[in-house]
Amino acid sequence: MKKIDVFFSIVGLFLMLSNFSQLVEAQTLTTGTVIGTVTDPSGAAVLDATVELRNKATNSQTTQNTNSAGQYTFASVAPGEYQATVKKVGFRTAEVLLLTVNVAKSYTLDFKMELGQLAEVVQVEAGARVELQTTDATVGNVLPSSEIQNFPALTRQVNELLTLQPGATPTGEITGARSDQSSFMLDGIDVTNNSVGGLGTFAFLPIDSIDEFRVSVANPNAEYGRGAGGQVSLVSRSGTDQYHGSTYWYHQNDNLNANSWDNNRLKLAKPELKDNRFGARAGGPLPFLWHKKTFFFANYEGRRFPGTTSQSRIVPTDTLRQGILQFTDASGVVQSYNLASSLACGASGTDACDPRGLGLSPGVSALWKLMPTGNDTSVGGADGLNTTGFTTNAGTPLTNDFYDLRLDQNLSSKWHADVSYRYFRQAQISATQLNIIGGKPSTVRSLPVRQNMLVGGLNGQLTSRLSVAFRFGWVRERDATSPERPNAVAAQENITGTNTASAGQIALDIGAAGGTGTSMPEPLGWLTISQSLRFVMAASTHCPLAANSSRIPSSGLQRCTCRMSGA
Repeated sequence: MKKIDVFFSIVGLFLMLSNFSQLVEAQTLTTGTVIGTVTDPSGAAVLDATVELRNKATNSQTTQNTNSAGQYTFASVAPGEYQATVKKVGFRTAEVLLLTVNVAKSYTLDFKMELGQLAEVVQVEAGARVELQTTDATVGNVLPSSEIQNFPALTRQVNELLTLQPGATPTGEITGARSDQSSFMLDGIDVTNNSVGGLGTFAFLPIDSIDEFRVSVANPNAEYGRGAGGQVSLVSRSGTDQYHGSTYWYHQNDNLNANSWDNNRLKLAKPELKDNRFGARAGGPLPFLWHKKTFFFANYEGRRFPGTTSQSRIVPTDTLRQGILQFTDASGVVQSYNLASSLACGASGTDACDPRGLGLSPGVSALWKLMPTGNDTSVGGADGLNTTGFTTNAGTPLTNDFYDLRLDQNLSSKWHADVSYRYFRQAQISATQLNIIGGKPSTVRSLPVRQNMLVGGLNGQLTSRLSVAFRFGWVRERDATSPERPNAVAAQENITGTNTASAGQIALDIGAAGGTGTSMPEPLGWLTISQSLRFVMAASTHCPLAANSSRIPSSGLQRCTCRMSGA
């Protein structure tokens, strides 16, 4: 016992000293739990019966022996389809051929044994009582991968499925809570976008990379505990003992689309719309290393979307380009003032507006000549006399690529390890900085995004009644705003009089939304490192650790859950 205490103390000290950002509970956020009682025909408990749980996808098996109360517990059960078998000398073998385990749920599977030979097999149906959540009051739904792919999702990300849950609004509010109160956990690691909340995540979550989706909309347990909104648990896809894969391509075009009313009004051509989403996924056992014990899953998804957006800018009128200002007087009559020759200024209204007769600045005149002629008098902010509007369709292409690789290893019948890596990159062009020289618009500001996620986990049994689960995650997102630099803009304009000896050419921004532009990139980054270590002891009345422990009664089975987590 002293050696165990020393080991726990060392692990706890390591976790407390680690500068990690989020506390994650790994057992119920990535796995399920199967518990039950084995009895004889009279209802008495059966001691030391062997309960076997076999994963049909990977053919891996784990066993438990019942205690004096006939109870057994399988903690940290990976989501999937299982076959449960109970054996005991003097009784017929009992089997449940299909038990579906979902993420973050517990299942009560009781067996009533029949007297007979061990070779005789009795098949038992897993009834509705198995699905009844007697140990958890959480309200929510579970969607397996077969159903996830059939739900409508415009972005092909599982984030959108949160809005389809009972009590959810189209913008992501859950049962009255604000949208920023929801959280997303992928393989036990927090990927919630804490800067904007809502449906945003720091990890790209395409539908084909997710094996299971569960959301809690009410009564979340302590495993979540961050907010009052929806609590989403996601499990990434993994390989099985058989090879499976698919390729896909989704295409949307404008061939049957009509031009918009505004484009027709301004005599603008119909903008091009060609949206392509494509990818492939594959999984199965690795043919080398440990045959049928090492499994892989890989997924790639890309998008090519040469989109366009309607953009409006304010440009000078033809009279203003000539140096003539126009104003409406008190009687509503438009008065014109030629800056070079007008004699309508001063207190008497007879003085020269420009005593030197220079007129419009040559630099400003050259700048205005680069601007296109106005075509839209309805643009807000234009007075119609000196300024008017210019509306056009500007290209805002979007390109992204997503890569996902996961490896699972059955170290033994009682120990399982997994590791996965995700990478996402996106290049998008923003129309907030627009080059409108000569009336040929081009967008010049880019918004690059990169995301990385590394997750590792280890689940197993230390003894027949003590289970352990450890998870580690590293999540990083890097965003930036990369505009066209002033020196590049100045070179394109090449306006006489703006080239200085000390600073070189000085740029005049002629395409920024609102008349302003950003001259430097704005990199933003988020880094989240999460870890958790959890011990679960079944059929015990005390925990190995006196501190940071809690006893959780469930269906008559006393379980002690000992947690050590750092954040």
